Amino acid sequence: MKIGVMSDSHGETDHVREAGRFLTQELGVELLIHLGDDEPDADVLRGLGPEVITIPGVFSDRYRDPEVTNRVRTAFGPWRVLLSHTPERHKYDLPEDPDPQALVRAGEIDLLLHGHTHTPFVSEKGGVVIVNPGHLRSSDKKGHHASFACLDVQGRQLEVTVYSLTTKSVLHNEVFTRP
Repeated sequence: MKIGVMSDSHGETDHVREAGRFLTQELGVELLIHLGDDEPDADVLRGLGPEVITIPGVFSDRYRDPEVTNRVRTAFGPWRVLLSHTPERHKYDLPEDPDPQALVRAGEIDLLLHGHTHTPFVSEKGGVVIVNPGHLRSSDKKGHHASFACLDVQGRQLEVTVYSLTTKSVLHNEVFTRP
């Protein structure tokens, strides 16, 4: 199963559309995920075919709405996954929002997908793969160019590839295997 992951588009729907088209048309993803900060931008993905999952960003009014799920626990095959805008608790979290780092420490998830920092990041911590696809802004004060990620889940193997939005070149590629 191939999954496209993006975050922090901040109103730049042309970039969301461009990333979505590459992920669907060139890479054949079956699911698209937007991890917040302007998750309504993901509406431009809805006509591309794959299912779209969105998570609100911490500065969205929806984040403080108890009717909206801020963090989603799901599974991609055998991989137990948390979708979160932030990699840790945030001052705007609702009381029922799970703490991403507590789930990592407890080994209750195998994969944490988050945004918020605008920094593309792929790592493994205590057996948990942590992925931030970066951001989709034209410019960013942290100095990282716009990027997004593709996950390829093949049973116990997970390949994570982070792409540059402008060149579609690979910024990072790593393969992980669950025991």
